[in-house]
Amino acid sequence: MPLLTLLQEQRVFSVSAFGPAPRLHGVLEHLKKELAEAQESPGDVTEWADCFLLCVDGALRAGGDPLHIDAYMSHGIMPEESKVQDGWSFDDIHFELSALEGKIHQWRPWAVMAYRIWLAAYHHGHQKLIPAAAAKLAINKSRTWPDWRKVAIDQAIEHIKD
Repeated sequence: MPLLTLLQEQRVFSVSAFGPAPRLHGVLEHLKKELAEAQESPGDVTEWADCFLLCVDGALRAGGDPLHIDAYMSHGIMPEESKVQDGWSFDDIHFELSALEGKIHQWRPWAVMAYRIWLAAYHHGHQKLIPAAAAKLAINKSRTWPDWRKVAIDQAIEHIKD
């Protein structure tokens, strides 16, 4: 699945499951949780896919358009071209997370964070993050989610576990 298609499908799913409000504080809190899981299990591509989808969702909810986000992410150094110094370590990710916290209402910092996640996943052995994110989105679409109107706007929305 091309990145643009993933972005478009994520937007439709997210608005349907979590409502139209930005909910950026909740997305950020969920991202922090998933980043901790990715750091604990860097070999698990689904953890990276979760992080990537949350960053993309943040970018979209902060007003980013799928076309602009796709162009922004596709014009940088592609993961396969990146080197150690290109900002993919966990220290780099945590630095970017700190920067994002002060700018959560802007789409570009979310897109930068998504890009960092993409680079980090690649350098942790996951060359196919976009297909993994598409697979994770399909899983998310099949899950049962609570009524977003009953979840505080600044809290993460977790799927209902069977």
